[in-house]
Amino acid sequence: MDDQSLAGHLGENARLAGSSAGGDPPAVPPDAYLPDPSEAAGAPPPIVPGRPLEAERMHAANRWARFFARSFDIFWETILLTIAISIPVELYDGLVRPRKPLSLPNGAVGDEFWNLGLLVVVLVLDACIFAAAGNTPGKALFRIRVVDLNGKRLRFAAYLKRNFSLWVRGLAFGIPLVNLVTMVVQFERLGRGERASYDASGGYEVGARAMGAIRLTFAVIVIVFTYMLIISGLALNFSRFL
Repeated sequence: MDDQSLAGHLGENARLAGSSAGGDPPAVPPDAYLPDPSEAAGAPPPIVPGRPLEAERMHAANRWARFFARSFDIFWETILLTIAISIPVELYDGLVRPRKPLSLPNGAVGDEFWNLGLLVVVLVLDACIFAAAGNTPGKALFRIRVVDLNGKRLRFAAYLKRNFSLWVRGLAFGIPLVNLVTMVVQFERLGRGERASYDASGGYEVGARAMGAIRLTFAVIVIVFTYMLIISGLALNFSRFL
C-alpha cells in the first residue's frame, strides 16, 4: 500500500471513529417514532398503536369514569327531551282542546314503553351534540375522547352507529334488569383490559387524559348532584305504587 492510500485509509478510520465518539449522529428516518419523554417517566402510553398526534398523552379511559360520563349524558339529555316534548303537547292540549287531548303515557306499562322509545331519541341527540360540540358534556367532564383506530375524532355517522351498537350490546334496548346484565358484562370486559364489544366491533378507542385535583373534585360534585336527582326521581315514581 503506497503512502497516499495509507493516508486515505487512516483518514476514513478517523472519520468513523469521530462519528461514533460524539460526531454527527446517523440520520433518523422521517417516519421513525421517537418516544415521548413522559413515557420514560412511567406515564401510560397512547392508546393508538400508530401514535398519531391527536391520541398522544391519552390512556385507556377508566371504566368508572366511562360509566359516570354516560349516566350524566343520558340523564340530562332525557330531561331536555322530555321538556322539549312536553311543552308542545301541553300547548296543544291548552289551545286546541281536541275531543281527545294529547297526553304523555302514564301508568307503569305506559312509562316503560315511553322510556324505551325515549332512549332511542336520546342516543340520536347524544350523537348530534357530539358532532356539533366535538364531545358530550359527560365525556368532556372526565376528559374522555372517543376516536377511531387512527386517533381521529368520529364523525356524526360513526358516532351514531356506535351509540346504536351500545344501545343493543350495552343497554339491551333499555329493558329493565336485562340492561343490568349487559352493562355488567361490558364493565367486566373493561376491567380485564379489553375493549367494550361495541367498540371492538366498530374499531373505536375510548381514551382519556389526566385530570387535575380541581377538575376531579368538580366532577365528583356534579356526579353526586346528578345521582341525587336520579334517586329522587326513582323514589317519586316508586311512591306512586304504594
